Amino acid sequence: MGLNGPYEFAHKDEAHIIQKIKQVFVHTRIATHLWPVYMSGWKSGGIDMSFLPVAGNIVRAMPPTCSTLTDVAMIANFGHREYVLKHLISPLFDRLNLLGYSYQAFGDEAWKLSGIAHNGPLIDDGKKMAHVYATARVCPNVHTIDQVRSQICVNERTFMIPLCGGRQKAAHPFS
Repeated sequence: MGLNGPYEFAHKDEAHIIQKIKQVFVHTRIATHLWPVYMSGWKSGGIDMSFLPVAGNIVRAMPPTCSTLTDVAMIANFGHREYVLKHLISPLFDRLNLLGYSYQAFGDEAWKLSGIAHNGPLIDDGKKMAHVYATARVCPNVHTIDQVRSQICVNERTFMIPLCGGRQKAAHPFS
């Protein structure tokens, strides 16, 4: 259970409700020295809490000082997500072409098989990936139906795109 976002102040009754649940692990980005102010009743109620700071690999990231080179940039492999490529990504890139927007696509051979012009893979090249993210107006971050159903919508791109100065749009086949 995470305590973050716009609801940093825990309601006084929440600690008592959480105590009734077996095997609870609570994490928050609120620093431990602030827990008496923001999390009163939680630690004193015996709830196991952990400080989990927001983090990113700042060494690999580029500063957001690059000029925009393309409207949409996407780095993704779709060999294992053919449904997403066929039903979400192909229509998106067809629409981009139709409306005259520029794009860059990087990834596995599935891109080529779909007919979408792509630039090949960017295998473990953090500097090039950071440059692509930093120079696009938006970078789609796509998840499979199973990932969305399981609420697993966080991957490396979730952190790397904004860390590089890029903007992302999360998308899934349900949207």
